[in-house]
Amino acid sequence: MALSQLVAQGTADEENDELTLPIYHQQDNLLSLVRADVRETPGCKGLDIGMHDVGDCVPESLQMFLNLLFGGERLLDEETIEEKENVRSKALAVAQDIVYGESNGKKWTPKHIGVGSTLHQVTRSKDIVKLFHKAGHILSYDQILQLDTGLTESVLNTLDEESGTVIPPNLVQGNFIHFSAGNIDILDETLDGKNTFHATQIAAWQRGAENSSLLDGVNPSKKRNLNIPESMDKIETIVARKSNRVFIKAVRTTWYDQAEDKKECKQAAKATDLAFNMLRSEGVIRSGWTEFNQSLSRGEVGDKFGHEVTKVVYMLIRQAPAHEMDTLNTVVKKCMHVATVLGQQYTIITVDQALYCKLVELKWAIPEYREKLVVQLGGLHISMCFLKTIGDHMKGSGLVDSCIESGLPGPNAAETVVNGKAYKRAMRAHKITLQASPMVPVGPAVTQVLQNDQC
Repeated sequence: MALSQLVAQGTADEENDELTLPIYHQQDNLLSLVRADVRETPGCKGLDIGMHDVGDCVPESLQMFLNLLFGGERLLDEETIEEKENVRSKALAVAQDIVYGESNGKKWTPKHIGVGSTLHQVTRSKDIVKLFHKAGHILSYDQILQLDTGLTESVLNTLDEESGTVIPPNLVQGNFIHFSAGNIDILDETLDGKNTFHATQIAAWQRGAENSSLLDGVNPSKKRNLNIPESMDKIETIVARKSNRVFIKAVRTTWYDQAEDKKECKQAAKATDLAFNMLRSEGVIRSGWTEFNQSLSRGEVGDKFGHEVTKVVYMLIRQAPAHEMDTLNTVVKKCMHVATVLGQQYTIITVDQALYCKLVELKWAIPEYREKLVVQLGGLHISMCFLKTIGDHMKGSGLVDSCIESGLPGPNAAETVVNGKAYKRAMRAHKITLQASPMVPVGPAVTQVLQNDQC
């Protein structure tokens, strides 16, 4: 408000020229008022930061002054929304540096918190963090460590001492949770086997909005480091190594037959594929199968065909190879604890083909796992096995020759498609074949075959 009064008091050299900005005759008063507003404005409190929090840290007088500084006479012209947002973003960025610098680093701003934490997480370089701090753009290195420690303390509040499991704060109760586990191998092909890293990563998947109060009450810690409880790194040793026979009698294939499913989602998926093939064959749409389904999945939340965004939560890394049975047992216990606390009866874990057999064997060996654990093979491995099955089934049918003659793949590439080794190339070949099927004049060919049979 004070800056607006000073602008009103200023006089222009040419009163009739609206494009000339007013000249301030009281520059000292202007600077004093802006400085006073900066001192009175509190810094950012807490770590739940966003663009809506920037306005609370920057006084209106400082923002108006910087808008005039960056915009100049262009503010009187008709600017686009993008140009106005560009000027506003620059003004807010410089304004946050001024607030942080004037307080000698005591008032934190969303820019200094967000950029500092991101830079430290991405680079993990102390020197780079110090370099940006000296330029006045981020927090100091010690402040960033206090920031990380505060986040760690908030996560450890959900630690179960017995199992050493932490409940991720952005998972909500009542929504379906799906886990996946895999190995992390770094420098595993060294000649001497040294300086390699083998660990196990667990991720949780859940659809729906995140917990809105994720960072409420989280404040920077006074400490720079923490002592992690030993239970978090403990590997659960498996007692039962040998599994009993699951199927005593012969397995009936009817047990695994797919039942008639009248669910609306399944019928909608079939209708979507049919609509795509028909529209593509008629030339109504030019997009591919993936882009077509992506456009349908972007519907609004609550829409009939709209899907909620899936959030991915990375849990703590186990510093042990994933193919060991003790490590897999630890992974199962962690996932089962999270699922139980969030009210889910069964624990669903997806792994790759190398871990699938071991995890199924572990499930058979422990009675508790038989009742509550559901093991799934990853979608990529299922698709590759299915592609190989299609190739074996279609051998000698002329499908490979048709693909080669069409110029879609070469001879060697066609062999990889049939064997199910090149996933992306095989999926593309089968999609195009499926799209081309309705365009083939099948009627005359069938008539010719029937006539030959009658002869």
